[in-house]
Amino acid sequence: MVSNRCIDGNHKLIQPYKIVIHGGLDGFSRMIVFLQASTNNRALTVLQYFQSAVEHYNLPSRVHSDLGMENIEVARFMLQERVYITINQFIGQWNNPPVSTQCNF
Repeated sequence: MVSNRCIDGNHKLIQPYKIVIHGGLDGFSRMIVFLQASTNNRALTVLQYFQSAVEHYNLPSRVHSDLGMENIEVARFMLQERVYITINQFIGQWNNPPVSTQCNF
């Protein structure tokens, strides 16, 4: 099943209260997969929230977000995971070639 996540942050409370709200939704069911408040807008904070959602709801196939720099670590994480999965599939297929005998070429 193809799943996608939509992640974003709300920065309206950062000036008066120093609070940033980060949230992530499942793009199909609109279920909230994470909703956290923090005192910073760092990329590693968003990555921690995203990784906790991945542990609970599995890795999505796509992530939609705005172009803010707080989501750059999530993009790097998704790229690394996808490359790792693809390389492991390639290695598994490479190490198991079809066996041919004398009779069937």
